[in-house]
Amino acid sequence: MYRERDAIANAVAGGRATLGRMSGEQIRELRLRLGLTQEQFARVVGVTFTTVNRWERDWNTPRGLSLRALERVARQHRKPEAATA
Repeated sequence: MYRERDAIANAVAGGRATLGRMSGEQIRELRLRLGLTQEQFARVVGVTFTTVNRWERDWNTPRGLSLRALERVARQHRKPEAATA
């Protein structure tokens, strides 16, 4: 389970994820890639605007159900892999 979580966070972050955590920068990159405001993203993930704001500023980090919800959103909206020739 932890390997899958790390792989998802790593894919979302372009290889910068560590130990199954998502940094504020990674969360912000995901949100912007989806074209959402913090308030809209909060509704998608199932948290408050304040929570998303604190995550993005690295004041708090997502854990438990919130981290799983972020992983689910990230999986659903992964960057397309570059085609190999």
